[in-house]
Amino acid sequence: MQEIKNIREFDEIITHDKVLVYFYAPWNNSSLSVGEILEEEKDNLSEYEMVKVNLDRILSLTRIYHITTVPDIKIFERGKITKDILGIKTKNELFKELNK
Repeated sequence: MQEIKNIREFDEIITHDKVLVYFYAPWNNSSLSVGEILEEEKDNLSEYEMVKVNLDRILSLTRIYHITTVPDIKIFERGKITKDILGIKTKNELFKELNK
């Protein structure tokens, strides 16, 4: 999964068709577990362009997108948030939320 390194790169990528953005913090174990699920399931999530954002590196995104909890998964379609998924702990929960 590609890691977004700066705001400019983030702003460009979210304009694509279907982008799953995984916001995480490296010190948060739940974040890391969700990241592992996404990596393991990338073939089953091929309809999305998947990227990850370390919020410790791009802290301003927490204010812009009102991120108060990690992990946070947001689905963007052409720059607009179409889904916001919080509190995922298992693969089943992830797919249940994505398929709503």
